[in-house]
Amino acid sequence: MIDKTIYHTPQKPEDPDAPYLTVQETAWVMKCSVNTVRRKLRTIRRGGGPGRRILVSREERKALHAGGIKARYPAGRKPVAA
Repeated sequence: MIDKTIYHTPQKPEDPDAPYLTVQETAWVMKCSVNTVRRKLRTIRRGGGPGRRILVSREERKALHAGGIKARYPAGRKPVAA
């Protein structure tokens, strides 16, 4: 069975300023979830479909950042342990 958790986990990119990053690397750079990046990409893109690798360009990362993707926790603040 294929482990699909890697598709939902942010991953540290080798070069955060690369021309193209995967959705997982973009989520790592923007400090948000992979699903948040995918949801926001749907608002700025048209087309695409399941089964394709999604790459995010620098311009799209700028648009995502300007569109309001923010870190889950503000700088210096950590989540409260339950």
